[in-house]
Amino acid sequence: MADPDETLQRRLAELRDRFVAGFAERMSTMQGGAEQLEGASSLDEALAALKVIRAEAHKLVGTAATFGFALAGDAAGVLEASCDALIENGAMPSPDDRNRLSDQITAVERETPISS
Repeated sequence: MADPDETLQRRLAELRDRFVAGFAERMSTMQGGAEQLEGASSLDEALAALKVIRAEAHKLVGTAATFGFALAGDAAGVLEASCDALIENGAMPSPDDRNRLSDQITAVERETPISS
């Protein structure tokens, strides 16, 4: 019979590997949202883009630390909070807002396992 600790460790390693593999897709989705935001010509388009970025950031906040990437989770939390503030504001994000979000996405990427 397999050792329960070894089985658990193997399963956790598999989950971590899946999490790491998903980083590239999450980053691509956030970058796509940033590009959408940059090209947004209406408030509705801007809000839709912010919601895309926020959703991916939220997923990372909730799971990154669990798999050993606390700094990525922290950076994603800052990004999520920025998106929340801009969505709540209900106004078209300024160029400074867009630049700040882009910098925050870069900060998340810098802390991800795919950046090493």
